[in-house]
Amino acid sequence: LVNRKVLLYSYGYIGQLQMLACWLMFFFAVPGLYDLYKSGASVNDWSKEDQAIDARGMTTYYWTLVMGQIAAAISTTTKLQSVFGFFGTPYCFPNMTLNVMFLFEVLLGLAAIYLPFMWVWFETGALETQSVFLPVLALVAICFIEEVRKLIGRSMEDAPVETDGEDEEEEEENDEDESGEDYSSEEEKKKALLC
Repeated sequence: LVNRKVLLYSYGYIGQLQMLACWLMFFFAVPGLYDLYKSGASVNDWSKEDQAIDARGMTTYYWTLVMGQIAAAISTTTKLQSVFGFFGTPYCFPNMTLNVMFLFEVLLGLAAIYLPFMWVWFETGALETQSVFLPVLALVAICFIEEVRKLIGRSMEDAPVETDGEDEEEEEENDEDESGEDYSSEEEKKKALLC
């Protein structure tokens, strides 16, 4: 289940994209936050308004992370097949349980932002509309980057492989035996899950 490739993908690639998106939104999606940090003022010297700006920044970071987690979940539903149909048949969203969990995650995230009794648990606070909608760009960007990665992966997979005269049918049979999977078509092979 977990191997070196999955760990590298999770922490060295998707996790880094999420982190980058979170920090960009932390500093630039909240009015006044970048200026607050640029000022160099000590946290002990912050006014109530400065503390409120910082709380909105942390909340925006949290909300961006929620969007990044949804993007990662969407992206990992297939290994190489396009989810949205970039130059191929779209996989779409056939897993209704996962779709319901996406909705639940969004609702819980919005509750953590707008329900005051949850602010203490999540250390969040209410956000302006701009700070809620801008992090959705993280979801779109991560999904787009993943779709490009999958397109490149498909083109590399479809590229002709030079052989040194060995029997190709024998290699295909060996590949099926080693994987333990018996795919009846290339399309089914592309639909196989990453994990």
